[in-house]
Amino acid sequence: MNEINEIFFSPLSKEYCSFFYLMSVIMFVLLLLAMIAAIITVIKSKKKINYLLLISNVLTLALVYFQNRLLYSMCIN
Repeated sequence: MNEINEIFFSPLSKEYCSFFYLMSVIMFVLLLLAMIAAIITVIKSKKKINYLLLISNVLTLALVYFQNRLLYSMCIN
């Protein structure tokens, strides 16, 4: 039973910090793309726009970006 605990729940080495860095970069790019798409949609759309959906998409990506950046910062320290 102790072996299972060591395999699945033991701390990982600092080599895995690069995962959080990569995810931060990807989420930042997706956040920028979502913001640009939202602005273009608001400016060019002649139909009724669901602003709540646009805002929730951007906020969700912003939170995921912040979470990955925070985890990366914690990992390298």
